[in-house]
Amino acid sequence: MFALLRLFAGQKTAIFWHILLVVASFLLPGQIWAGSMARLAAVDDGDRRSLSQAVARTNAYYKARPAAEILTACGETFTVAQMRAAFSSLAQFLAREEGDGLASYIEEHFEPCPPVQVMVTGYYEPVLAGRLRPDSTFRYALYSPPAGPARRAGRRELETSTMLAGRELVYLADEFARFLVHVQGSALVELADGKRRRLHYAADNGHPYTSVGKVLVGQGKLTRSNADLAGIREFFTAHPEQLTDTLQRNQRFIFFSLSDPLAAEDGAGPPGALGQSLVPGRSVALDHGHYGAGGLLLFQGRVPQLDGAQRLSWRPVTRLLVNHDQGGAIKGPRRLDLFMGQGAGAARLAGVMREGGQVTYLRPKKDKN
Repeated sequence: MFALLRLFAGQKTAIFWHILLVVASFLLPGQIWAGSMARLAAVDDGDRRSLSQAVARTNAYYKARPAAEILTACGETFTVAQMRAAFSSLAQFLAREEGDGLASYIEEHFEPCPPVQVMVTGYYEPVLAGRLRPDSTFRYALYSPPAGPARRAGRRELETSTMLAGRELVYLADEFARFLVHVQGSALVELADGKRRRLHYAADNGHPYTSVGKVLVGQGKLTRSNADLAGIREFFTAHPEQLTDTLQRNQRFIFFSLSDPLAAEDGAGPPGALGQSLVPGRSVALDHGHYGAGGLLLFQGRVPQLDGAQRLSWRPVTRLLVNHDQGGAIKGPRRLDLFMGQGAGAARLAGVMREGGQVTYLRPKKDKN
């Protein structure tokens, strides 16, 4: 089976990959999956540096937690101290080993939970021009958390009243871009003096998330095939009079914090739910009620990529990922959101990412850690 996976890893045809995923879901449960997991890990397509960074983020998270805190992974309990030991050991291995020993290490120190078929989407951090004071161009505000009734009011009420007056953090030039910051949960804002400051999720109003794409499809204005980020943007460019009302169908509203100016060389990703910087292509958002925070996962699926000419294509991957984040729309065991990075290129990748895949949570072997 895994020889077939490697054989078709070079194919660009989506049909081949999805057939393999379906076949794998039947052939890989239980002992078959457990015995073959290490060989799958051997074809991890990501670079060692990004994996080391992701594992280091998990280490930092576990080191900040009480050692006796109890965590659950696939029905088995672990202490934070046990998880800390497992990831510290993995970090040391990645720092000293440059060869192909990762598969053997994973097989010796981790064991797989049953694989789960998931729907995979992507998210990113926008990079946008902004101002600390409004003017005729920059007039769409993002806000810090309020107190009182405003904290639970819906988007439409908040945006058509003065309930948030005095809570403005920064102003953007584009209403749709502001909405995307709400969806993504963070943004890098480039100010007029060239300095950059980060907007980051601080709180929300507790309302459920409503997909604008689904609203437009339900109204017959888009089809499922073109209701991606590019298609939605094109629709609102052609029909700007429908923008505000449609966006306000999503009553969920995000409040933010604004960082101090960032150092020019600071290329770190935004902090995720664990308080650690996200690593592009490695960090994922999952429902932490089903997948342990900070945990290691093995993912099989397709991801988009851009070549030097910015042409988009798809390729099948087998990759180790780390559970660093969570999101309002990421609920249940069958949803996974992959962090794509920052800026326009990452936005394009995230905008088309809506694929089936398979994920396997890898829990530490207690007798090895």
